[in-house]
Amino acid sequence: RAQITSHVAVPLLMFSSRPLLLLMHSHVLVVFLPLLVLDGHPARAISLVSRSESKLSANLSVWKDASSQCSEEEVCICPPGERWLLSSNMTVDGLKIQGVLKWDERAPKAVLRVGWLLVEEGGELKIGSADRPIGFHPSIQATIVIKQAASNKHPVFGDRFLNGNGGAIQMFGKPLYRTWTLLSRPAVKGSYELSLKHDPFGMGWNIGDEVGIATTSRGESTRHRIVAIRPGTAESEMPGIILDTPLMSDHMGGFTEVEGYLFEAAAEVVNLQRSIVITGEHDDFYDDLEGFSTAMLDNGIMDVRYTRLEYCGRRDIKGKYCFHFHQLGKCPDCVLQGNAVVDSQQVGIAVHGSHQTLIDQNTLWDARAAGIYTEDGNEMNNTISYNVVICSHWSVCTVPWLGKDEIQNAGIYLVGMTNDLLYNRVAGYENGLYATGFYPQGQGSASGKVCPPFSPFGTVRGNVNHDNRRFGLYMDSQYPRNLDRDDNGFVRSGCPEFMDNGTDNGVVPASAVEDEFDYHNMFVGVYGAGDVSFVRYISLNNAHSFYWKAS
Repeated sequence: RAQITSHVAVPLLMFSSRPLLLLMHSHVLVVFLPLLVLDGHPARAISLVSRSESKLSANLSVWKDASSQCSEEEVCICPPGERWLLSSNMTVDGLKIQGVLKWDERAPKAVLRVGWLLVEEGGELKIGSADRPIGFHPSIQATIVIKQAASNKHPVFGDRFLNGNGGAIQMFGKPLYRTWTLLSRPAVKGSYELSLKHDPFGMGWNIGDEVGIATTSRGESTRHRIVAIRPGTAESEMPGIILDTPLMSDHMGGFTEVEGYLFEAAAEVVNLQRSIVITGEHDDFYDDLEGFSTAMLDNGIMDVRYTRLEYCGRRDIKGKYCFHFHQLGKCPDCVLQGNAVVDSQQVGIAVHGSHQTLIDQNTLWDARAAGIYTEDGNEMNNTISYNVVICSHWSVCTVPWLGKDEIQNAGIYLVGMTNDLLYNRVAGYENGLYATGFYPQGQGSASGKVCPPFSPFGTVRGNVNHDNRRFGLYMDSQYPRNLDRDDNGFVRSGCPEFMDNGTDNGVVPASAVEDEFDYHNMFVGVYGAGDVSFVRYISLNNAHSFYWKAS
């Protein structure tokens, strides 16, 4: 129940393809939303209220026109106490936000061009909101273009970045009910038509959207545009989409029968279209291996939903990732949900020294080195759920990075396992879901303060890895133990194999990997492991059905 004014009521009706029950009594509106279910599993529903909304609720009664405040050559500063509204195109060399910069959700296709952007302590960048996302009004899109260079570089961060340094960044694009689905029937080479498990209109997909389809033949995953949508019919015709270009290979769909058993080894179809786009000038993107980066630092809040980042990441530069939660400690208000990360030179999403964040329903395409990365080994209690990470071909994403060789590439790359990994899917990488044992004492600021191979697992359930060059699931060396850790994940005691009294220090019950499904990989399994249990595990047509070298 919430006290609201009438102008908020309309958008509440827009974001679910399921019925809403509305009851109005006096000035109180009660909204009943259905539980979102993905592939039969309950998931976090699309939230209509930002968890950072309270920090972004200053009285915005006086606005200045943002585009008229500075010249194109300046480092533009939105000072404390001022509130700027961006309603038209704006170009500046750099932009510091110490007050509030709000995007006008009615401005048609406004573009902000900037060499760098920093939200400082107390500052707020607001692009859309929970009740008025960008794209709520038809034909509205917000675009930020990060220039290749700035004349006036920031003394700490340089240029080509969008960062928060203790401030708040909130971006709400138009929600999709689903960001991905599966093929419901096989699709053959040369076809323009895809039959989908879920109705495109119900998912919020539209004609003109860019979509990608994952390989199921250890070949190439490809991108296309939707030129028509076919609804399902009572005659059992499955809903589907028509593509602008033909498929380059066959793709599995629906259920496949093997030895009398049915398996849903079906290609993922991901939607890469969003109403907020952050892009970089990219004439030299494939030559100098650099795009822009984003980050939130120093106890700030980043809540970004249904936004597309493209041409991002800076190869071999530590911390220069497309999305980066940097040393935030406990941050339950930090959310990356429903975003599309397309074409990254280094890491799509990094969770670094941060805990209790939500990484949910994102689609990542050609994120080189790693799609999703927990960095130092002290990261705890983050929820990484329902994300789809696809590389168009393993050779595209398999690169050396930050002192790691080509073998250390993965769709999901984990240093430490005390995070929840729920119903994620990886296709086309060197490795799928990879929990490395290369850093027994952690990395960075956690080095010597943690022992990642001995971290107890969070909930690991329902993940799918297929058509990866080497491993699908790769637990490497994992021996979860009874660790005593502080709030930042640093270990006080518990790394040794035995307790002080000589008893075994392995966790009881064993850490579990549940409902794992791996197919069309070379290997699946662990290098060395103990006190780990695999429950309802399925391996289908892998070169090595399960690999376990030492225990």
